[in-house]
Amino acid sequence: MALPLLLLLGWAVGDGSTPVDDWFQRGRGSAARWLLFFTDYRTVVVILAAAVAYALYRRRWPAALLAVVTPVLAVE
Repeated sequence: MALPLLLLLGWAVGDGSTPVDDWFQRGRGSAARWLLFFTDYRTVVVILAAAVAYALYRRRWPAALLAVVTPVLAVE
């Protein structure tokens, strides 16, 4: 149910931004900045590197592999 609604929302918005997107972009100096912090690519890279390092340290090879492969596949 969620996927068709998400597709419908994407179709309705099109190439433009929504009022929520505009609010986040205007709020870079406010409390909304902390929400944007977690989507910054540098933050994501550090968190993923820590996850891979921890998985390798614990010898959880499948978890380490998934932590590396999943973001790459998600971007494709």
